[in-house]
Amino acid sequence: MRTAQLSCICFITTLAGCAFLAPPPEPDPGPDPMLLQMAGQLTLLQQEFDLLDAQLRHIHGTQEQLTHQVDLSNDSADMLMARLEALPDELRSLCPVPLAQSPIQCPPQQVQRVMIQDNKMVVGERERVWLQPPGLSLTARIDSSSASNSLLVETLVEFERDGEQWVRFRVRQPDHVGQNGDMTDNGDGDTGREVERPILRHLRAQGSGPRRPLVTLSVRIGDVDSNFEFILTDRSASDHQAVLGRNFLTGLALVDVSEQFIQPPFRPRSTSDSDGP
Repeated sequence: MRTAQLSCICFITTLAGCAFLAPPPEPDPGPDPMLLQMAGQLTLLQQEFDLLDAQLRHIHGTQEQLTHQVDLSNDSADMLMARLEALPDELRSLCPVPLAQSPIQCPPQQVQRVMIQDNKMVVGERERVWLQPPGLSLTARIDSSSASNSLLVETLVEFERDGEQWVRFRVRQPDHVGQNGDMTDNGDGDTGREVERPILRHLRAQGSGPRRPLVTLSVRIGDVDSNFEFILTDRSASDHQAVLGRNFLTGLALVDVSEQFIQPPFRPRSTSDSDGP
């Protein structure tokens, strides 16, 4: 019994001695700082990768949208080109080409002129002459004994315009001219055509009587178309409205007193030929 107790005491003492002789445990050093730094860098790299991936996906989506818009634009351009190519045919169908028409050609005015030696026109004792203004066909008496031309007018009034002397008068057109040139008036109250012309000077008709205004008028008879001076008179005559004297005849015409109305009357083709300036 005593021996057993001693054995227990020795065992316990041995254990205690072993406990005092064993070294104490070392403290936990914790995670490695280098590993922690590498882990942080990996996290940043992952975040940058994710950001770049999102940007690439956005760029890819934008590229697809642009490609789609380009395709639509190409389709529209193709449709427009096809429409333009078909447009001429459509226009021709809407606006057929008119049939070609030959231009209307007016026959040249036939002006008969009796010619004799020295290339002079022959006129009768009376002729139809065209005076412009007033743009009327009047009967004129051809008088080689008169030095000047004269025109029988109505309501002759002289006035001043811009410091120059002018004259206003009316020329009555006969209501009817017979085949022999005689003029008749049916009394319908026609006051004629009013004309205003600058006065060149004053002369006496037939070299006697009061001084009358002298103006310039255009004369057409046969193929003569030129300006001549006329003395304005207010005398009336039953068979003529104008007198053509030597001022007209010299170098242009010879008079055959046995004939009348040798030259055909001038007929204007438009209203501009019959309107005075």
